[in-house]
Amino acid sequence: MLGLKYKTLFVAFHLLFCSISYAQTEGTVSIPLKDYLEFKNQKDICDSLYRNLSIEFQKQINKVVSDSLELSKFKIENQSLKQSELKKQNDQLLKSNDSLSIESSKKDSVINKHPNEIINAKNDGINQIKEKIRNYYQRPLDELIESSSEDILDRDLIILGNGTQFAEKITDAKSYFQAKESLSRKYDQRDIARHLSNMNKLAQTKKVKELKDILNQYSDTYVAFTDLVNDLIAWDSRIIVIDENTRNTKQEYITKVTSAFIFNYQFRYEDYPYISNLLVEIIDQKRKEIDSDLTPILDKL
Repeated sequence: MLGLKYKTLFVAFHLLFCSISYAQTEGTVSIPLKDYLEFKNQKDICDSLYRNLSIEFQKQINKVVSDSLELSKFKIENQSLKQSELKKQNDQLLKSNDSLSIESSKKDSVINKHPNEIINAKNDGINQIKEKIRNYYQRPLDELIESSSEDILDRDLIILGNGTQFAEKITDAKSYFQAKESLSRKYDQRDIARHLSNMNKLAQTKKVKELKDILNQYSDTYVAFTDLVNDLIAWDSRIIVIDENTRNTKQEYITKVTSAFIFNYQFRYEDYPYISNLLVEIIDQKRKEIDSDLTPILDKL
């Protein structure tokens, strides 16, 4: 906008200059009244335009100066605000630090003045915790098994100590969880025999007897599952899917033999986690690609 005004001002000066030059060079020449009046009219227009442009130009300059001053004022105020806020935050931090120092000094003072009371209060708290743990282990073994875990048992054994009357019950519960954990690993005859031996030493509660039955059947279940995998691999080599009919035939056979395994051995997924994971892997693999190779599953058995 300001550039356009400069151009207009330049045109006005140019017209004015030309008019004056014409009057000077032609001053001694007789000019018709009509031409003179036209010339005078143009000159008046140029003078008026010059005055208006000068006023507008001055307004623009004043506005630029005003904006510049306003911007400088804003920067100064903003900087002052930042410094004030930083000072406020710093004061708050110093105040908080002083408060912490005072509280720490009070705590140290109390401990120094009443060391025996502090020690006794701490021991009382420990004794209360131990008493609650002792009461917890008054429960029957099956209730402990249902409401705890091996990590909890390890923690409580450290708190109560190996020489206490509750250590034996904690150890019995740990033996149960360790035996159950063996079912999440690849079948190992010596490992299963060791856990069965430990289970025979426990109180023969309902849950202990159930786990012993599962451990005793692990070998037969493991062998049956290995046979299932070999059967599916053999079937894969005989039937290759070439159309929808062969796909359906293969899928029906997979469903039939896996269902027979589950039914014949009364297989429950939660009883044999390791075998269950492999069975789910087979089903998922065949669902994605019916002709996929199951040989890698045998490497896990």
